[in-house]
Amino acid sequence: MVTYQYTGIQFDTSHWNPAFGPPPTHMTATVQVANPFPEDPNFAGGWVGSVASRSLAGVISASVSDGVRTFTPTVVFLNGYGTEIREWFIGGGLLQDAGSSSTPEIITANVTARGQTRVGDLVSYQLSNGSGYVTTSARTTTTGQWAVVS
Repeated sequence: MVTYQYTGIQFDTSHWNPAFGPPPTHMTATVQVANPFPEDPNFAGGWVGSVASRSLAGVISASVSDGVRTFTPTVVFLNGYGTEIREWFIGGGLLQDAGSSSTPEIITANVTARGQTRVGDLVSYQLSNGSGYVTTSARTTTTGQWAVVS
């Protein structure tokens, strides 16, 4: 069993709305898998969750946190080999349900897909009130680092 752990850099919280509670500090993610990735630089991982094009076999558990709140991610994509993670997308919430009264979105990514590149960490919250939606967010445009922990 191998646990991959991501630690992001400090969030820019200058636009954080305090009505949403304490501002996030930094992104962390933990993904526990049954076996390390094969020692093959051409190995392509896969997805777990709602965007499943390839199954990422052997994922035992995963969590993602903004330093204050912790979620079970709905999508986990990892790509790498051995103990090195080269590309990833881990997210929860994903603001796809605009009708929700309270929606968190939390993402860490370093991935190029369909001609788009997503790099960095994002926390976004949306609350419904009588006159519409109120949102707040914090983000980074630089990724943190992955490590293997036992």
